[in-house]
Amino acid sequence: MGLALLNQKQPAPALAHLQAALDSLPLTTEPQYKPQAIRYNLAQACMQLSRYTEAARHLQAAERLDPNNPETHYLLALALACQGGADNAPHETGRGPTPRRRLSDARK
Repeated sequence: MGLALLNQKQPAPALAHLQAALDSLPLTTEPQYKPQAIRYNLAQACMQLSRYTEAARHLQAAERLDPNNPETHYLLALALACQGGADNAPHETGRGPTPRRRLSDARK
């Protein structure tokens, strides 16, 4: 439900559903229910609500769970830059795709 709301550009209600999903992780192998995926989606909702510090916190947790995900590093760089942490942003973009590249290009 949280991901559907996020895709419908309704980040505020999505936050509640995603947080509930994180708090009660189902026993499943579905990728959307992995903690790092839920954290990433929570961060996307926070970014849409201009809650950059909270987004960065979720992304740092997602990064610890899956340090090789370039999308996490890219969004973390954006969150840090948006909250005035531009000094840390290049470090993150160096670990993921460069900001000038689209995320879809990074998957190739």
